[in-house]
Amino acid sequence: FFDCLTSEGVPVADEDIRLFADDWMEEMTITIGAPVPDAPDEVLIMTGAIPNIDAVGSGTEMITLTNLGGASIEDFKAAVHLIRYQNFSTTPTAGTRTIEAQFTTAAGSVSDIAVYYVEVSDIPSIPVDLGPDTEICDGGTLILDAGHPGATYAWSTGDATQTITVDQSGQYIVTVTDGVNCPGMDTVLLEVLPNIDVSLAGDTYICDNESATLIVQTNTPFALDIEIQADPGSSFSFTDVTGTFTFTDLPPVPTTYTITSVTPSQEACITLSDPVQFVDVFPSYSFEVDTALCEGDSIWLGLFWETEAGTYENMLQTFDGCDSFVTTHITILPAVQIAIDTTTCNASEAGVFVTHLDNPNGCDTVVTTTVTLLTLDTTYTFETTCVSSQAGVSQNAPTG
Repeated sequence: FFDCLTSEGVPVADEDIRLFADDWMEEMTITIGAPVPDAPDEVLIMTGAIPNIDAVGSGTEMITLTNLGGASIEDFKAAVHLIRYQNFSTTPTAGTRTIEAQFTTAAGSVSDIAVYYVEVSDIPSIPVDLGPDTEICDGGTLILDAGHPGATYAWSTGDATQTITVDQSGQYIVTVTDGVNCPGMDTVLLEVLPNIDVSLAGDTYICDNESATLIVQTNTPFALDIEIQADPGSSFSFTDVTGTFTFTDLPPVPTTYTITSVTPSQEACITLSDPVQFVDVFPSYSFEVDTALCEGDSIWLGLFWETEAGTYENMLQTFDGCDSFVTTHITILPAVQIAIDTTTCNASEAGVFVTHLDNPNGCDTVVTTTVTLLTLDTTYTFETTCVSSQAGVSQNAPTG
């Protein structure tokens, strides 16, 4: 009788083996007869050695005993008593197993086949469940719990506790024994995935009509497919991204760019450390100005004073550092000069007098008045008088 608790196996023959031969026994084979439902876990084990007999095949379904010279029938009986049936299946299939023995003699005779029966019982096994195959991120750990407190545990790691903590990729196997049921076993496959960091950087502001440069930064050793959404705007799709990846866009207004999807070409743990980049858009300006100058006046345009008619282009910068283009058209308005000439006999009225008046163009009208002093004419008249009081020299300055 055999069950899963029979750790050392069971004999393949009764104690009272009876053998009859017409000569020295040359060879004997002991075989597990078909069917063998739990093969290759069902085997025959040679547990010792007998002098002058060579045993081959221990751990398989057939053991061959060979007479090395001088071995008797009793020696072969003793060798058979050292053979045990063993079933290493954790859930042996119930049923009767047939153990067949046959020998040949030195005279060439072949014996009949002797049969021994082993009954295999199917005791229920302990249910063990380590859970499904699992993935963890590099640096993380996983606790495997075999359950059934108080049982005996044999892990593939060499541990003998109910739970173990693991952090390496590989297959983990546990066998749980309670001495009542068949040992239970379960296997779980753990894969440790690399940590991949992805972030978005680049320009934080641009001037109107300039391109924004955006940078995808990642430490991935393998290709990534990345989706980025512009708001407002459309989405960007990039494939086979590795290392540092740069792209450009021409946003007309302030825009927010967001990494919305990262698909690795291999399984990995993805961390979006900085998935958003905001790009402000500052305006640029272009002006045309018409201005008129009075002749002789000037205007400051960018770097110079300008006094002449013409078209002048100046590129300036706004407070935000963006270009502004100013085109100035200058027209020169002529000044009005009026000259007046006149005369006077009064010396106090003689001279040059300048008067500034406003004309309809807003420019000055200059009136220059020149007053010339006329020279005096002297006429001598001689008269006689009989009156002494009237005698003398007199001067008259006629007017008109």
